[in-house]
Amino acid sequence: MTNLLWSFDSVVLAAVAADLEPLVGSVAGRVVQPGRDEILLALHPQRSRRARSAGLLMSIHPRWGRVHLSGPMEGETAASFCRLLRARIEGSPLRSIVQPEFERTISLRFQTIDGDVELIAEIMGRHSNLVAVGGGEVLGSLKTVTARMSSVRQVLAGHAYVPPPKDRPTPLELDEAGLRTLLARATGPLARRLAGSILGIGPMMAAELVARAAAAMPLRVHDPDEDAAALWPVLEDLTQRVRARRFEPTLYRADGNPVGFTPFPFLHVDGVIAEPQASMSEAVAAVAAPAAAAAAVEIERGGLQTAVHAALSRVMRTEAELRKSLAEAEGSEDLKQRGELLFAYASQIPARATEATVPGFDGRPVTIPLDATLTPAENARRLFKRYARIRSASGEVTARLREVSAQREYLESVQVMIETATGSSDLAGVRDELIDEGVLKLRRGRGRPSARAGPRRYRTGSGHEVLVGRTNAENDLLTFTLARPDDLWFHAQGVPGAHIILRTQGRRIGEEVIREAAQIAAYFSRARSASVAPVAYTQRRYVKKPRGARPGLVTIRNEKTVMVEPRLL
Repeated sequence: MTNLLWSFDSVVLAAVAADLEPLVGSVAGRVVQPGRDEILLALHPQRSRRARSAGLLMSIHPRWGRVHLSGPMEGETAASFCRLLRARIEGSPLRSIVQPEFERTISLRFQTIDGDVELIAEIMGRHSNLVAVGGGEVLGSLKTVTARMSSVRQVLAGHAYVPPPKDRPTPLELDEAGLRTLLARATGPLARRLAGSILGIGPMMAAELVARAAAAMPLRVHDPDEDAAALWPVLEDLTQRVRARRFEPTLYRADGNPVGFTPFPFLHVDGVIAEPQASMSEAVAAVAAPAAAAAAVEIERGGLQTAVHAALSRVMRTEAELRKSLAEAEGSEDLKQRGELLFAYASQIPARATEATVPGFDGRPVTIPLDATLTPAENARRLFKRYARIRSASGEVTARLREVSAQREYLESVQVMIETATGSSDLAGVRDELIDEGVLKLRRGRGRPSARAGPRRYRTGSGHEVLVGRTNAENDLLTFTLARPDDLWFHAQGVPGAHIILRTQGRRIGEEVIREAAQIAAYFSRARSASVAPVAYTQRRYVKKPRGARPGLVTIRNEKTVMVEPRLL
């Protein structure tokens, strides 16, 4: 996969600000919170009835932090900062948009009945934040920064708002001599020295400036005078471009997928297809939306995997202890036999003996440890009591072991569901199931898309429909509610995996169709990385749910087995 050409620097933000300028005069509408790090603000233009409302997405994600116009989105949460914005700016007109040149901050000023309120987005990697300011005072922020978190700058409600510190000059504050001095002080490749010396110039932009300078004039290795002389014209051109809002938003694709964006076509970017865009927001959104969504899915996947792994480790420890207890119970017959031998030879055992060696039932001598403070008969009775105690507990141990083993099998199947999940709706379904089963001690989410997602659907080469369960609860629904008795049921043999239903429409199914369905079953199982895997299949009428069994656990009969390569159609 091509690496993402992602650099939301000050120039990209300036290009986005140019997209937003026509929205000045709009009225703030609904504020929602699509995710923990995101705020989406609706803006309704008032000057023209034909103008469409816009959504402004502001994200402070440490990797995918950005600001751009966005399509309609729903918010799953409404934390305190989102509620603050709803109370403060909803229904208020947008008076101005200010993005200081070559700084990664943008301020939206709203006119409210209590005075102007600024919504300031600071897009600075892990230091990104979204702050509401009124009268120079912080009203609230998406991320609170205390003195313990940063000794440089705190962001706290009720405190004066202090802009992010500037540790380098911007291109506006430089001349060629100043640039020469900065480059002479720095070490490393020229692009790195440039990005590290000037505020607002990210690594990608620095590489582009160096490429444009080299195209106009050959560069020597680490010669500050020649470096500055070559770079100064391209840096001036960039400054003029930003000041004049002369942007040419560009989207880059690889294999048809959006992989990058730049505020104007870059010379040093190759191996991808460049496409002009109508706005910078469109280019950023095209790359950010799938990338951020994929990253969010992997974060959620990792969290669920950690929780299930911890639960599985606890269950496996309990299972090992129960098996050990059961092994002791199975060896308890030896206690009974030793007690019987002590009774049989009690008269021949000396008083206060610490052990006794007597003939066993097979004629071979048996040595039995004794408590010297007890008589041989008392030692025998103690062995009988211990034997009875172990035997009486063995039934409970066996029942408990069956229960714990079923729990282990269930958790192992959940691990496969997490591994094979393809999106947030799949993971949300697994998460809700784990909450219902008591594995996760959380509150079940409201209005989750997984409740409406339904099983995955595929078609064989001959057009037969194949249904795949996304969760264990959905496996049960698929098998015992959606499937018909004469449909074919598939499951990877001997490993956890999804239930697969092949719709037969009451007709005989050929071997090739069966193989295709089996390949899907193997793919959505723990055997998906194997070169070949056994898959069992039978008519749905022969699949049964044991009473009290956990979700997804079934018994089958009259099954057949086919060896296939795990793959999707």
